[in-house]
Amino acid sequence: MQQYPGPFSKKKWTKEERDQIKSFTKAKLRKLLDRDPRWEFVHDEGGRVVYRNLELSAPWDYVAIHPSKQEYRNPSLLLWQIDHICWTGKVLRAWGRR
Repeated sequence: MQQYPGPFSKKKWTKEERDQIKSFTKAKLRKLLDRDPRWEFVHDEGGRVVYRNLELSAPWDYVAIHPSKQEYRNPSLLLWQIDHICWTGKVLRAWGRR
């Protein structure tokens, strides 16, 4: 069995949450990162947008997104990235109401 990488724990997502998250585009993920005060924009270069979180230890303090209007082809990759960013269903629901 493959070990889940990183210092963050794998979250449990309900089927309804997974179905809603599946529709996230890379552009939407970038907008949510811009709203999150823990993540700061570092640079936009070479087809990647990079954010940094000073609260996390290296190499997990960076996250890179390839900005596009496309959805993630692999929902598992999207969920892994959301876990890496340390978002929960409660946080995403609160931001959705704003």
